[in-house]
Amino acid sequence: QGEAFGTSSNIKMMEQDATTPILRALAKDGISYATYSQVANQRTVRTVAVDGLTPEAANYPYQRRLYYAYKQPASPVVKGFLGFVASPLGQQTLSTAN
Repeated sequence: QGEAFGTSSNIKMMEQDATTPILRALAKDGISYATYSQVANQRTVRTVAVDGLTPEAANYPYQRRLYYAYKQPASPVVKGFLGFVASPLGQQTLSTAN
């Protein structure tokens, strides 16, 4: 930890962290990272299985949690959004989108 990211002729730093330009730059012989939902339907991308688990598995070891942050007092729009994501329909939407 705390090490500088590697530099060599094999490493290309992208100007922005966006999936499509990365896929174009990698062509057929590179490796990168992306959010699973961004690459799940890409025909040219293979995901990495870890200990036999693929990214769509609930116990895949490399996951991240997303949190909502907002200013108090919450605006009516924020309250509506939070109400939706906490509702049964919102929870179903989130679990099927994952």
